Amino acid sequence: VLLYTLVYGAMPFDGSNFKRLVRQISQGDYFEPKKASPASPLIRDMLNINAGRRADITAICSHWWIDAGQSEACLEVAEELANQTPVRLDLLLCLAPSGDN
Repeated sequence: VLLYTLVYGAMPFDGSNFKRLVRQISQGDYFEPKKASPASPLIRDMLNINAGRRADITAICSHWWIDAGQSEACLEVAEELANQTPVRLDLLLCLAPSGDN
């Protein structure tokens, strides 16, 4: 979502309300601009709703749009950031929609 926003200058989902936003995200229903960026295949891979087909950090760092001959540096930075950033699962779970709706 961040890469999409940086490339296109807008959010991929309109999110006019929470229910619609959740549906758009879970169905991979995002706006694709008419004038595609060279990064659009990478963005599509990153927003894939199928976790098995979604781009992982290795695929992202080795993609030609990101790589530019620096994939090792990208992976090193990603690993360093991952080690420095604790994941607050309790906060993430609070953001998840409940099955009651």
